[in-house]
Amino acid sequence: MLLVSTIAILVCALGGLYPSISNITLSNLISESFVTFIVLIAVVLVNNDTTSNSKQGLVKIGLTLIFISLLADTIDEIRAVSEVYSLLLEDIPELLGYLVLLIGIIGWLKLDASYKSKLADMAKIDSLTNTLNRRAFRELLTKEVARSARSGHTFSLAMIDIDNFKDLNDSYGHAYGDYILKKFSEIISGNIRQNDIFCRWGGEEFIILLPETFATEALSIIEELRVLIQTSLFTFDNTTETITFSAGIANYPKDTDIDALIKTADDALYQAKSKGRNNTVLV
Repeated sequence: MLLVSTIAILVCALGGLYPSISNITLSNLISESFVTFIVLIAVVLVNNDTTSNSKQGLVKIGLTLIFISLLADTIDEIRAVSEVYSLLLEDIPELLGYLVLLIGIIGWLKLDASYKSKLADMAKIDSLTNTLNRRAFRELLTKEVARSARSGHTFSLAMIDIDNFKDLNDSYGHAYGDYILKKFSEIISGNIRQNDIFCRWGGEEFIILLPETFATEALSIIEELRVLIQTSLFTFDNTTETITFSAGIANYPKDTDIDALIKTADDALYQAKSKGRNNTVLV
């Protein structure tokens, strides 16, 4: 704002070097002054905005140039300024100001749209494990049910729970528990098929959607993952442990309703836990 104030003083000072106009058109002067004041307010508001990006910088520059042009135009209403003054302080700043402002506004709008898109994506992601959250997964599961119903395809759903997670969390602390959840998610995410969808369902419970996969095939896939986890070391802050998981598998179209599918997989998981953990149950 110091720079804008300095430029405004210089524009006024230069305008003051020219003689006054005797027949001032009051309505034009009021109109020019009002518009200049409005643009000045816009300059102040944009400069006081705490956010900062290159597009906002262009908007600031554009508004400042337009303000200088309007201020010089207002002085032109009361002083017999020269053509050089009008060209340098009215015409050129006005042309450049509107051009820069237009570029800045377009860029700012695109940036805002991108930011909103990122926020929408973040709302679908579990912040700890960087996997889909429950809400996003249900949306995708709904679409998969509709797609499979149209095409006559099947798919499977696997509910997974890390065994004895609470004991590990209590023994080594929440930091180690968070580490287990993150590394577990990384291992699973890196070893499922490209079209499979992995989600943190809640706590230490996860769920995998396996499109166009028969139940027996799903059982084989989940068993491979179970063995992989069982043979992996989880080392954090001088603590090394091995972990296991239990899983339950449901299949469409044996269950056609989303909630029924999830409940079937959850019931199968409960059976796996009841059988001593570290195993997979297919119902």
